[in-house]
Amino acid sequence: LYSSAASDVYKRQLVYVVRSAWNVGFIPFGVYRDDKEKESKVGHMRSRQYVYFSIEPGQHKVLAKSLTWAEFEIDAKACEVIFIE
Repeated sequence: LYSSAASDVYKRQLVYVVRSAWNVGFIPFGVYRDDKEKESKVGHMRSRQYVYFSIEPGQHKVLAKSLTWAEFEIDAKACEVIFIE
């Protein structure tokens, strides 16, 4: 028998943000969930690294900050894994 809190873990979605380029590692790259606020930052990476985090099902934004901002909209479904490169 599973508790409600334990079963909720299986309803979440994993998001991986991958930075595969090797030639721009000197430029920092921040990853944010849903908005550009400092509290929304989920990770920081350089070349050939990745950040992953979980989100609730529904509409979300994944934002990346390098020299400029990039924005990806995703529709999170339970038990899915999304890769953004």
